[in-house]
Amino acid sequence: MKKYVNNKGQVATEYLFLMAVLLGIIAIIAGYSFLTYQETVKMQNLNSSLNALGNAAKYVKATGSGNSILTKIILPEGITSSNISGGKITIARNGTDFTNTLDFNLSGTLPIEQGVYTIRVYATDNNVSFQAI
Repeated sequence: MKKYVNNKGQVATEYLFLMAVLLGIIAIIAGYSFLTYQETVKMQNLNSSLNALGNAAKYVKATGSGNSILTKIILPEGITSSNISGGKITIARNGTDFTNTLDFNLSGTLPIEQGVYTIRVYATDNNVSFQAI
């Protein structure tokens, strides 16, 4: 009878150990998933911002010289540089360049700090310009 009781205790201890290991594995997977999700959201915000700038540039170019529009962009952390020249809007983040290419000349500057910004996009005779407000 005593031997049977010891086996129950051993089984309970093994079960607790197995559950602790499984919970540890689940916690590691959940943490990795959360970090990957956060990075995906940051990249999506950056891509959406580039698309918003491109769409605003197309709109003011189509409406003609002297017209302008305001657009909001969300810039995530980790941006190292931004460049607007020729027909390209390029933002570098963590060693990767994100680019939106258009069929007309562009000029101006964009902030590189994390945050939400209002950008004035306006058409001139020769190009479309960007200015952070």
